[in-house]
Amino acid sequence: MQMLRYFTDLGFLWTETTYGAGAGSVQARRTRLTIIAYVLFLLGLFGRQITAFPQVRMAWENISWSVAIASFVIGSAVFPLVMNRLNKARPRPSFEHALVAFSMGFFVDLSNQKILVPLLNKLL
Repeated sequence: MQMLRYFTDLGFLWTETTYGAGAGSVQARRTRLTIIAYVLFLLGLFGRQITAFPQVRMAWENISWSVAIASFVIGSAVFPLVMNRLNKARPRPSFEHALVAFSMGFFVDLSNQKILVPLLNKLL
């Protein structure tokens, strides 16, 4: 149960008074914000995959399910920790939360593609 909570509780709205009155329960708002954060994280992964480096151009042929899945697994290990830290510092959801979620996805995939894939290719 504790392991599941690590991935599902990103620390949004950790007290009722931080967000104020709004539609729905605090738990429902936490769930919506968690889903939005993971969607932005996945969009960051996808955004990096369609960007060819060192020239910044759209390259749809770079999309790979194996890279996406590996990046998501690696990113999921650190993403909840980063979002929890951010939510403790800034409990009210803001553009900063969206930017961190997207950029985490982008840079996790970038590091996976530029560091881990060549390393594994040398080892195998």
